[in-house]
Amino acid sequence: MTQTLDNLSTANASQRKADEVDFLVGRRLKERRRAMKLSQKELGAALGISYQQVQKYESGTNRISAGRLYNIASLLGLKIEDFFDGADDGNSEERKPLITKTNYPVIGNPKLESVLRELMNELARRQRERG
Repeated sequence: MTQTLDNLSTANASQRKADEVDFLVGRRLKERRRAMKLSQKELGAALGISYQQVQKYESGTNRISAGRLYNIASLLGLKIEDFFDGADDGNSEERKPLITKTNYPVIGNPKLESVLRELMNELARRQRERG
């Protein structure tokens, strides 16, 4: 029983520590915030948190909870999965997207953004097929 509790406490400690995915999510957050020309202070105010907390999220120092990520995605006009573009899903070689929604400036035209997203997805699919 003691060994099981020790294993659980070790697992819980490692869950609190930021990892590569946290850094990726933070980088995507920063890219989108900059594309929208928002300061950390403005984003923090909109989320009800300090700019220092935004800095910690962007650097990957602090993990973003599921609820907070949902709020951030809604505020920035993203889907939650957009934050994970480029993450290794374990089912294939590491792949990086050619372009992601967070990499291009806000166009302001939903139809054009949709067409560009479809084009980017198709280009990424073809790139993966070529290896």
